[in-house]
Amino acid sequence: MKFLLADTEIELIPPLMHSENLVVESCKRKGKSPQNCILDYFEFPKLIKKYFPEKEKRMARLYIPYFFARLNEESVVGNYLPVDYAVHTKNNIIIERDEIGNIVDYESFKNELENKLNNPGRISHLNDYLSTWEDNEIAVLHPRGRRIKRFNRESILIIGGFAEGDYLSDLKNFNKVSVYDKELTVPATLELVHSMLINQRQ
Repeated sequence: MKFLLADTEIELIPPLMHSENLVVESCKRKGKSPQNCILDYFEFPKLIKKYFPEKEKRMARLYIPYFFARLNEESVVGNYLPVDYAVHTKNNIIIERDEIGNIVDYESFKNELENKLNNPGRISHLNDYLSTWEDNEIAVLHPRGRRIKRFNRESILIIGGFAEGDYLSDLKNFNKVSVYDKELTVPATLELVHSMLINQRQ
């Protein structure tokens, strides 16, 4: 089973914010320039609201990929079947499990995300990335999707990596499925899916 956290709003600090004193001082304390610092909502909420008011509830939620990685690493589902995962970020940078899976500390995780954004390895539009898995069943988790109770253990399951809104990538060619009758957070979604996979193996 492979989980893909799609359309996460992870990016370096946008140029519009580079001259803000708060940004300059924060990056200076880290020995970095604003061009090389990751955007963190919890550090710059007022500036994000100032420059990107329509996206403030979605941008720079770094905790989402962190919890996604930790829950996949620490869940007992791994005792029942092989689990892989990847994170798809803004600007189509793909971060694989082997790049972040062993990072437990949140600050270290943020630093590694920042490093990946500054030194991207794999850059691929989501559909191009998914085309490399065309032999697998691919499904998109969506609150308006068809309700299912079982998963193919060889499938690719796409989960939205955002706190609000919908997918930005064009995923219309893939089946939409749901595991609950309401929208869920990423941790709640993984909890349900992991539980379903474990029950399938018993």
